[in-house]
Amino acid sequence: MTFRSSGGGLRAYALLWAGQGVGALGLGLTAFAQGLWLWEQTHSVTATSLVSLATTLPAFVVAPWVGALVDRWQSRLQLVLALGDAARLLLALLTLTLLHAGTLSPALLYALLAVEAVFTAFHWPAASAAARALLRPDEYTRGSGVQMLALSASTVLAAPLAAALYPRAGLSGIVMVDVLGSVLALTSVLCLRLPTPTVSTASGPLWGSVWSSLRRALRFITGHRPLLTLQLVLSGGYFVQAAYAALLTPLVLSHAGGGSHLAVVSAVGGGAALLGGALLSVWRGWSRHTPVFVGGWTLVFLGVLGTGLSAHPAVWAAGAAMVALGIAAFGTANQAIWLRQTPVDIQGTVFALRRMLGMAAMPVAAALAGPVVDGLLAPRVNLPVLGAGPVGAIRLVLVVLGVLGLVTLALVVRSGRLRGAEGHPAQPAPARPADLPRRA
Repeated sequence: MTFRSSGGGLRAYALLWAGQGVGALGLGLTAFAQGLWLWEQTHSVTATSLVSLATTLPAFVVAPWVGALVDRWQSRLQLVLALGDAARLLLALLTLTLLHAGTLSPALLYALLAVEAVFTAFHWPAASAAARALLRPDEYTRGSGVQMLALSASTVLAAPLAAALYPRAGLSGIVMVDVLGSVLALTSVLCLRLPTPTVSTASGPLWGSVWSSLRRALRFITGHRPLLTLQLVLSGGYFVQAAYAALLTPLVLSHAGGGSHLAVVSAVGGGAALLGGALLSVWRGWSRHTPVFVGGWTLVFLGVLGTGLSAHPAVWAAGAAMVALGIAAFGTANQAIWLRQTPVDIQGTVFALRRMLGMAAMPVAAALAGPVVDGLLAPRVNLPVLGAGPVGAIRLVLVVLGVLGLVTLALVVRSGRLRGAEGHPAQPAPARPADLPRRA
């Protein structure tokens, strides 16, 4: 399947992500405020942490099915893109109604978040398909930079804005802001002119087509060794990144004046993420993206290693900047490679499976980091360079993760397993007779 041009391009993609960035900001504000509201209602760490489970587990479970449906509905891609924004708008209005009626409870909030996660799961594969539809191959890097800039800006601004607004407006006031953000995000989608695919994939029974897309996507990923290696490196790197993110806050807070230092470290990391997104949004791109992918992960692992080796907040801030810039580099390079290589007719399923594999590593790392530091290492660690107790344990974990990441990346590059990741243009994925949907 190919797309028939109808006036898309980088400008249309930038306008789309301007609206989506505002929507993401509203979502981030609400997520922060929901945590504060839950703490006020329950004073329970478990109740507050269940927000993360309610928002990630449903998205993880439905990811491959959602991707297959996006592939089937390529001719209605604009409708699929609007689905997540419209659902979030309706759920925000329902949350407001429950708040004003005084009937919102933690259990109801978890249920609303789970439903929202299912609908917003459509967004990632649909947005990736929109990039393929709107952008030329030489614009993929800049398009990924625009997307990263919008998401980074919303991430950097959400927490401080929510912290300032919540004491004055409460959860209901912040949800109202989310409603406005959802309206703008939905408007950016409805005003879009997406190219029309010249071939429709929507034929045959629904679930037969979905299963066919899943089987073909799995064969594509596992049968393309360089791309499979790329995904495995990404999943392992996400494990390191998630552990680093979980341990950075307690490490900085353990230092005298930790609160102010944490604000500086977070601001430097957020500023670097914004800078990376801004630079990539105007950069013309590279002839090859695999070296940029490797360089980005090298920067991340060096930032993690440097943070573990030092006891100075200035070095921690520099490490946060390196990690943020590395994420911008490998993220855009990885997206460009997969956009070029993935056949359009299974792109939604492939991208959803990629997201699921990446997501799987992150909660595992976040869940293991605390117990490993507190229960296993803190009572035993007393090293001259790294220190003793929880701080020494955190620094030891970061050093080990940074070294393991660098060594593993070097071995992968040396083995040549990444060669050919950009060597073949995307062709329609072959469908075996068993994969073809049966007619009723």
